[in-house]
Amino acid sequence: MQTRPLTLSVDFTSGVLRVSGPVDEASIGMLREAVNLGSRNYTYDLVIELSDVDFLPSIRTTPGRN
Repeated sequence: MQTRPLTLSVDFTSGVLRVSGPVDEASIGMLREAVNLGSRNYTYDLVIELSDVDFLPSIRTTPGRN
């Protein structure tokens, strides 16, 4: 079974980050970076569209903290 790659797309006009494919331990850093970029360092609201995500495990919201 072949999995598709993680794809991230930010639309700054609408404030939407679209995520597709699997989010796993290897790609979670890319998602965090996209959230940071899309929210302009957490200063703007950002909608994260996850309807096309194949896999999303439980993850920590703050690195290094439980």
